[in-house]
Order: sequence, then C-alpha cells, then structure tokens
Amino acid sequence: MPVPEYPVLFNKFINTIAAHGEDISLPVEAELVIVIGERAKDVPKERALDFVAGYCNVNDLSARDLQFRTNQWLLGKCCDGFSPIGLYIVSSDEIGNPNQLEIKTIVNGEVRQHSNTFDMIFHCDVIVRYISRYMTLEPGDIILTGTPEGVIFGYPKEK
Repeated sequence: MPVPEYPVLFNKFINTIAAHGEDISLPVEAELVIVIGERAKDVPKERALDFVAGYCNVNDLSARDLQFRTNQWLLGKCCDGFSPIGLYIVSSDEIGNPNQLEIKTIVNGEVRQHSNTFDMIFHCDVIVRYISRYMTLEPGDIILTGTPEGVIFGYPKEK
C-alpha cells in the first residue's frame, strides 16, 4: 500500500483484547503498543513521550476480507480477541528510545516479521502528538503503532 501522509487511525474496543497464551486462529502481526500514563491533549512532539507510562507487545489481527470491504477498517480489526496483548508492560524509563526496538513475529517456527521500530513510518512521539491533537488520551489508553513488513497480506493462502 502507498505510504500514508498521515497516520491511519482505527478503534480497537475492549472485546478485542486477548490474554497471553490464548489461542488465536488467525495470522498475527507484531506491533509495539504505547501505553498512555497521563492525560494528553494537544501535546507538542518534543514532550509527547512524557505522557507515556510504558510499552508492550501486541498482535494486531486483521480479517482482511472484512477490513477492505469498505474504506473503514473497523470491522476487520475489531472482532473478538483481535488484540492479544502483553504479557508485560515495560515502563518508559526502562525503554529509553522506543524508536529503536526489535520487533519479531515467529509463526510455527518460521520468522514472518523481523524489523525495528526505527523503520516505522511514524515514530512514537509523532503518533502521540498526532492523536492528542484531535482527541484526549487518558491514562490506560493504548495505541497500536503499526506493523512492520512481513504481514500475512501478500503471503500465499496456505501460510
């Protein structure tokens, strides 16, 4: 897909959260999650990461047939269990620069994704800044930051 001019936003509701170790039947896509720690409204990019409590892993599942049925991604991203998250939240002071973290997805022993958050189109501070400009972020809100190359989209159906 073409590189977007702005971050593409879509909701994830509480029904999408799945516990660590819960069986997931669809292909997964590894992403970094930003966990908001303080109320953030219209924050400057230079201070955006000050509002972050920590980071964790998420597998963002997508039903591509539903996702691309319309130009809104909501249905294809919000089925039950479509956001297995965790197992831990690492505090932002332990992470340092969230834009230099390895991301890897292994499916049945095969590496499907292996990238670094440095390669994200929009870095964490830009994402927090952008979202907080239009909506207030509250403590506990989570932001999925986007998946690196290697998603199942484009793989043969038998994968």
